[in-house]
Parts: sequence; structure tokens; C-alpha cells
Amino acid sequence: MNRKEKRYHAKLLLFGEYTVIRGSKALAMPYPQYFGFWDRVDGEAGKTSNRILKDFALHFLGNTILRKEINFTQFALEVENGLFFNSTILQGFGIGSSGALCAAIYDRYKTTDNLKIEELKQVFASLESYFHGSSSGADPLICYLEKMLVFESTNAIQPHPIIEFEDTGGALFLINTQQPRKTGPFVNLFLEKIKSSVYKKAIEEELTPYNNTCIEAYLKADRNALIDRTRRISKFQFTHFQEMIPSPIIEIWKAGMHNENYSIKLCGAGGGGFMIGITDNFEKTKAAISHFDLEFVHHI
Repeated sequence: MNRKEKRYHAKLLLFGEYTVIRGSKALAMPYPQYFGFWDRVDGEAGKTSNRILKDFALHFLGNTILRKEINFTQFALEVENGLFFNSTILQGFGIGSSGALCAAIYDRYKTTDNLKIEELKQVFASLESYFHGSSSGADPLICYLEKMLVFESTNAIQPHPIIEFEDTGGALFLINTQQPRKTGPFVNLFLEKIKSSVYKKAIEEELTPYNNTCIEAYLKADRNALIDRTRRISKFQFTHFQEMIPSPIIEIWKAGMHNENYSIKLCGAGGGGFMIGITDNFEKTKAAISHFDLEFVHHI
């Protein structure tokens, strides 16, 4: 690893999955456990990344709008000379592998530092659309700014310092399902389901308020309210988002709802990748879910 190269961290969407599409708040943060950095081709993984970057550069070379903000000519030249993005961020796990790459590209090849946060988000949306067909730009923005961000229903973006919780034995954690997934099909499924007036009412009158009050509790470091609201989100998602819950997770999700020792919710689109868990006793939860890999995120 080139120790001189800057790291671009993964991200976690803590709250706001799916409801953000309907105008709710969303809360996301950088996740330094995984990261990527610029490197030179050495080995097959580097060659694969380098080929992807070549296609990426060619795709945007003719984009006159983006070329005002990013020097794609220099980018294409360096990629041709062996540059690649060396990343530990798991692809298809909902933690921002493409977001970190887009942040790294912009950071290295930007032509100005004068863009406002909303303008940055639009540039990143255009860049990341290469990978997903469409993008809000939120993931690269988090990876680039390295700050916790609250996305408001008014399209306002509010940076926040990382919240510090007291260590009382509880934890926010991740569950690795070992199953990569693609975001698009699950978002499309949600958009189909929301056409039902009954489903739409449940999202708007139940899940969205749970989500928004959960974010408020998190930002105030209100541990008890956070656990309570997350438990409500968990129960709602188990009922209304069954298709987004991988089958190996079903039983431990149900067990958490039954014994209330922990709660599990989707991490982004769901369907695989990581799930988010919250508990007031992490050691007890690790023992109860010992057959899954749990990753500690922070104390609550």
C-alpha cells in the first residue's frame, strides 16, 4: 500500500432507507472500517480495477458539463499509465464502494474548490449514475466530506459531527449476510408496492415518523428513545419489507423482536450485504447471534 495516498472511507446509511424516497429525513455517516486509495497496477485485482476506470474515463470524456468540474483528460492519461483504485470496500454490500471511488476521482481531478454542498451532490450524482443508472449523489458526498450528513425533506443537507454515545455496553453493529446484492431491483420493487394506497399510507403514517424520530434521538444521543424507535422500525420492516430480508436473517430478526435483546433493520436497500443491529448489551447479542459475523460500529 502507498502510505502517502489518502483513504476514502465507506459509508453507512443509518436511517432513511426507502422512506427518503418519499421525502423523509435520512442520516448517513462515513465508515472507516473499509476504505479505498489510489495505487498502481500490481496483480489481477489492480488490472480489473484499471480496466473499469478506463471505461469510466471514456464514458465521461465527452461530457462537456462535467468536464468543467473534473479534468477527465488527466484522469484518462493516469489510468492509461496504470492507476487504479485499491479498495477494501465490499461491492454489493450497501456501504458505498462506488461512492468512495467517485469521491476519490473528484478529489484528485477537480478543477475548483468553490462548489456548494448541493452543487457537489449534483456532480456526484452524475458521476455515480455510471454505476447505477441513476444516483442521488449522497454516497460520494459522504465519502468526500468525511462527515455525518442529515438529508432533510426540503433537500437541505446538514453536516453534523459524529455523535459520541456513552459506553454502557450497548452498540450499533452490522451483520454480514455474506450475500452481495444490487440496489436497483429492490428500489424498483418498493416503487411498485408504494402504488398501493394501503402500503403508501403505512409508509407515510407509520414508518416515516418512526424514521424521523429515530434520527432525532440519534442526534441527541438519546439512547433509550433510539432503541425504542429502532425496535418499531424493525417490526415494521419485518412485516412490510419481507422481500428485502435475506432468508438466513429471518430467524434472528424474529428472535430479536421476540426477546427485545436487540433489533435488526435494513442497511440501505437490503436484500443482502449488511444489516444494521442495535442492542443495549452487545456481549449478550454476540453470544445469541454467534453464527453470524457482527461488526461493532460504535457504542450507544
